[in-house]
Amino acid sequence: MKNYLKNSALLLMIVTLLSCSSEDDSNERIDITEFIIQGEFYFNDPSLISFSNNGIATLHSFDGQTNFNYTFENNVLVIDGVGILNIQNQQIISFENQGESIYLQFANLVKTETENQFAGKTFSGTLIFTGSHDNLNIAMPVTCIIQFNQSGTQYNFQVDDPYVDPFYNLSLTVIGNISGYHSWSNGSELMYFENGSLMVSKLITDYYDYYPSQYFKGTLQLQ
Repeated sequence: MKNYLKNSALLLMIVTLLSCSSEDDSNERIDITEFIIQGEFYFNDPSLISFSNNGIATLHSFDGQTNFNYTFENNVLVIDGVGILNIQNQQIISFENQGESIYLQFANLVKTETENQFAGKTFSGTLIFTGSHDNLNIAMPVTCIIQFNQSGTQYNFQVDDPYVDPFYNLSLTVIGNISGYHSWSNGSELMYFENGSLMVSKLITDYYDYYPSQYFKGTLQLQ
């Protein structure tokens, strides 16, 4: 009887230790530089946030790149001028906006990859095109094809729209091998992966007299 009780107590102790160890592992401290944040601003404009190991977070948006100081302690990420994000099990469980001009509508924490996920791939699907002409807002679906070169650092962008010329050999600045952006004098484009699909947002300004401002947004599938 004593041996039975002793063995039972030992078994209970082992189960308890394993349970605690499993819980600690599931919420272990992460290296935030191995993650990026994919999100959207209040007006559905896309945003990407990457992190360096010197305490600098870089916000990538249609307005370009902006640096902020950040700290990450006890699974609480504080980005000065942006907000406070609570992270658990490699997920953002809550966030509080603190910026006066930057307001995140939603944010996802995504693990970076060791290899370029764009390399040699072709994506197609439907983007929603919005523009304006004579004070009228125009929205319509357009077919889009994006082809990346073998290194994943350049791509072609084509849409089935007579007012939009194809773009060839555009340079892609890759972020974490799972997202990227391209910008030029009168526009910018951001893209990232979500559940195997490619999320694309493209803004073109002062491109064509008929549509002085063009915005494309949608989800493309791997071909």
